[in-house]
Amino acid sequence: MELSLPFIIVPPIIALLFKAGIYAYAWSTKTHNLHTRLYLLFLFSFSIQNVAEIFGLYKVNVDGVMPHFEGGLFYAAVIVALALFFHLALAVAFDRQRVAKKIALAFVYGYAAVLQLLLVFTMYLIQGFETLEYGFGLSITRVPGPLYFLFEFYVVGLLVGSSGILGYGWKKQETPQKRAKNLMLLAAIVPTVAAGLFVIGLLHFGVKWINTSVIFPTTITFFLILTAYATHQYRIFDIQFFIPWSKVRARKTAFYDRVRAMISEIAELGSAREAVTRLGDTLRCPVALMSTGKPVLAVAGGTQQMVAFPLEQLHKIERITVANEIADVAPDTYRMMRAHGIAAIVPFYPHSQSASGWMLLGDAFSEQVYTPLDFKMVEQLFARLADLFLDKMVSMRTQLAEAQRGGRMLEQRTQVLEQNLSALREENHALRRQNHALMEEHMANAKHTLLDYLDAPKKAARRAAQQGAEPPPLKTLDEHLGEYEARLIEQTLESCGGNQAKAARLLGLKPNTLHYKLERYGLAGEKRRQARKAVPPKPE
Repeated sequence: MELSLPFIIVPPIIALLFKAGIYAYAWSTKTHNLHTRLYLLFLFSFSIQNVAEIFGLYKVNVDGVMPHFEGGLFYAAVIVALALFFHLALAVAFDRQRVAKKIALAFVYGYAAVLQLLLVFTMYLIQGFETLEYGFGLSITRVPGPLYFLFEFYVVGLLVGSSGILGYGWKKQETPQKRAKNLMLLAAIVPTVAAGLFVIGLLHFGVKWINTSVIFPTTITFFLILTAYATHQYRIFDIQFFIPWSKVRARKTAFYDRVRAMISEIAELGSAREAVTRLGDTLRCPVALMSTGKPVLAVAGGTQQMVAFPLEQLHKIERITVANEIADVAPDTYRMMRAHGIAAIVPFYPHSQSASGWMLLGDAFSEQVYTPLDFKMVEQLFARLADLFLDKMVSMRTQLAEAQRGGRMLEQRTQVLEQNLSALREENHALRRQNHALMEEHMANAKHTLLDYLDAPKKAARRAAQQGAEPPPLKTLDEHLGEYEARLIEQTLESCGGNQAKAARLLGLKPNTLHYKLERYGLAGEKRRQARKAVPPKPE
């Protein structure tokens, strides 16, 4: 008996050690949400079942005592664990709270409570336990009561129901990451479902040769490991990728080829705008590149909704941030990213004052990138782009600084021109005042000339009468006007110092018209005489 004892207890002990390792793994991930809380409760229930199994086997093999308490605790833990896993399957397969989901959970937990009451307070579910001899140690099995079929129905219903729910989530969930998570849980539960249905079927028909102490710890441990990975990691492997003929593998292979091709072409990209456009084609999603100096450097396929993301919020992001991964730890940032249609934000040199930048990736990014290998590929691409964007942003900032210096110089020149223009305005005002004075003087001279001319015939008639001579003959209107015009031109030339252009302006005549009138009235010589008078004589 002593030789057979270690072997019969070893599988449960190994399974319990694995559960301890899973607890440590779950603690190290720092992921806390509804899925992880349900999983930890589920894991705790199976741990209690495992401990009850170990102590029950010890009692029956060493002490020779029938472990009724441990046997009851074993079945009670199984009832709780199955209800919690059914809840986990609903939470993973359906994001939104639905009435049917609430009704299903209420029914399952209510049914589980009834089974617990029957197990603890009556003999209707399990009447007792009996030993089984397998040749390498004693095991125990239940003696079914009249209502034991309720427990069988519960186990089969939850195992099959959970599998169906996860299958639905695999096909109908919104994002590839969520579909991959449902598929991972489905793959984890299939061996346990098969083993559970097989054992329950055999026991139902009275076949007791199967040793559950070896089968269940193995399948449940496998199930718990995969479930821990699926619930505590956001970036999980897509099982379909490992199927050579699957559509997922073909799509992923094409995606990786596009990423590798862009990595090899980065050195040939001439500008940040060209790189962003190429990246949008590679990732098949909108892309926007933003920085501190110039908020929007380049956009490819994006909308104003993306580039309207607050710049002060970007300064808080120091590592690659994926919206689906921060819903629980940073709900405000998650809601803001969702509102702006952003699936991920990639920072470039976030602590730099002159080269900090952020790349915003649209919602379609999560359709392409969700597995660890996906992120490994795009992170290599982002690392190469960071060097390119650094060169381009430094170059752009240098050009911007030069443009600012040019703007300051232009502003200084504008100030000088404004000062010169102000001086010219003052000079123009002075010339206008001077011109106005000359016009007034000219009008006064013209008035005196006109009066003298009008009074000249009378004076000539009086002189003729005094001398006893005949009065001079009367002149025609044209002759009077011509003489007046000649005298007016002569006086104007004299007042302008012989400057023909200035005299023409004062008289309101064109220069060639004034020249013609000077020739007509014989004043051309007078013009030269006035010009000689205006020039001072040279000193001897």
